[in-house]
Amino acid sequence: MSKLVVSKQLDADTCGATCAHAIHRYYKGRQSLGRVSRSVKKWPIGGTIMPLLGMWAANQGYRTELWRSEGSKRHSGGYAAPWVIWELLLDLFRDRGGAIAEESARTFIRRHLIKGHPLIAEISEQTLYHRKGDGHFVVIAAAGPEFVAIEDPYYVNKKTGSRSFEFPWPTFMRAMRSSAKTYGGCLLAFWPST
Repeated sequence: MSKLVVSKQLDADTCGATCAHAIHRYYKGRQSLGRVSRSVKKWPIGGTIMPLLGMWAANQGYRTELWRSEGSKRHSGGYAAPWVIWELLLDLFRDRGGAIAEESARTFIRRHLIKGHPLIAEISEQTLYHRKGDGHFVVIAAAGPEFVAIEDPYYVNKKTGSRSFEFPWPTFMRAMRSSAKTYGGCLLAFWPST
């Protein structure tokens, strides 16, 4: 996916919108990062969550599909906003034509990458980067048998000077599971409807 370019996020709360912007540009979308950031709905405590990113993509005319971890399906606590709001937003995502995948995360990722669809993933920063924080969005650009390649809107790879990182599958999956406690542990693919 050589055309995929992830910009530096505008502030601490715009990693999700920045990832959506990168995929939007990958599909030849022309909206600026600032405009995408302003139009992605916010979660009450800051940032956004995957159903809101999916609804933004659907509003742009994209087809959307979301995968959620078992941990995110069973969640009963977390951030200040009630869990029931997340579930209602997921229903709104479905009402806008969003599909919910039932396969494994690995199969979901590979299926979309084979079709040329980069994905947004919510991961735990602490697990991947050993930094304080949780609930961070990245773009999955590629995956091989042993690794997942991501583009990160916040962190820069000290070895390469780019926003590109590769992680072993087990590490990446652990980062997604760890993120499930903050309503994460989800993946989102969106692509043009034609």
